[in-house]
Amino acid sequence: MYFIKGNNESLSIGAGDGKFGLWLDGDLYQGRSEPCSTYGNEPLSPQQDFVVKTLECWAFI
Repeated sequence: MYFIKGNNESLSIGAGDGKFGLWLDGDLYQGRSEPCSTYGNEPLSPQQDFVVKTLECWAFI
């Protein structure tokens, strides 16, 4: 279980039992959302697999 994991191939937020709360591919174009034990969340989109239309990033400096 981890909170955030990323590399050149994907970005994963939340995990457990082989599922990710939020998973994005390396191009940040395709994603998937499933319930995960890290956050105890429900899927974040109506469909498990989706295409990213807009991505907003925040940084605290």
